[in-house]
Amino acid sequence: MTSSKALVEGALALDRVERVPVFYQYLAGGPGPFNAIGLEMEECYRDAEKLARACKALRDAYGYDNIMAGWGCIVLEAHALGTEIDFVRPNAYPQSTRPFLEDPAAIDSLVAADPMDNELLRVRLEASRLLVERHGEEYAVMGNMLAPAVVAWELRGYEGYLTDMFFEKELAHRYLKVISESLAIQGERLAEAGVDTVFLEDDFTASQEYAPLESMREFDLDYAAPVAKRLQRQGHRLLLHNCTKLPLVEEQVEAIGPEAVHYNADNVEDHAGMCARLRGKVCLCPGVDEGLVYDGPPSLIEETVWRLAADVRDHDAFMMAAAYEVPFRTRPENHAALLEAVKGLRP
Repeated sequence: MTSSKALVEGALALDRVERVPVFYQYLAGGPGPFNAIGLEMEECYRDAEKLARACKALRDAYGYDNIMAGWGCIVLEAHALGTEIDFVRPNAYPQSTRPFLEDPAAIDSLVAADPMDNELLRVRLEASRLLVERHGEEYAVMGNMLAPAVVAWELRGYEGYLTDMFFEKELAHRYLKVISESLAIQGERLAEAGVDTVFLEDDFTASQEYAPLESMREFDLDYAAPVAKRLQRQGHRLLLHNCTKLPLVEEQVEAIGPEAVHYNADNVEDHAGMCARLRGKVCLCPGVDEGLVYDGPPSLIEETVWRLAADVRDHDAFMMAAAYEVPFRTRPENHAALLEAVKGLRP
């Protein structure tokens, strides 16, 4: 039987595999699996051994083909650059309390950061190394990174970043360049930890939901693409993620050139047509809406998996997942329906 790692690697290489791999991102339904072994989120963020155990517990609870070495709090990269954060609750994601560039004058002191100098990112990198050493032969251990534009909204603040795209463009370009340098260093550290596949979240401005196409290109793609190329030169394969309501998947694939792209398939107009146009260019990962995975029922989840898979049936390889992090407290039978339906697919 082909290992989970080989299934994922085969799909990323667009090789035909014996079944469709199923992957997850971030916490895959909440902290319940590692709460059951006596761990809470904040202590895992501060201890690499605990974080590695928690990540493995999440994979084992559901049977995914990957292990996600990092969770979806989306504030750590900005925290390494100076954004203040706090753990409001010990069993929840940390939250930004003060963006570093809340006062734009702070731009003069913004410099690229080595993640090993940050107390929380350092733990995540060390946990990634432990996961590769212990489980990297059997499972695809995925590093987790954010594209420059996603970091920017936590470094500057949501409204501040959007405003800068129209009225303070020079300021936005200054901090996006620094962010890009920091992310390149983070990629190097992940490679040193043995990670060679990166889940790269690039949403928010990678759509026409919040910004026009011209702004999306100038402030998102024009920075995400060079960072992606540097990551690939470092030896990483990229699984690009965009869960927005109006995702510009084809534009991202053309500009960034990832090995795989993950998105909410029901948010893509003419999904079947897009799949046909991208055949042979990228490993598509159509996502089942996470709200449906939460609400169910299992029969509808299964039907949706089959319906979306039909659009990529003529591809040599593809992967599937929930469109975003499976919501906390999702019923086990709904989660099981997603995995069983995907694992039953054959390319």
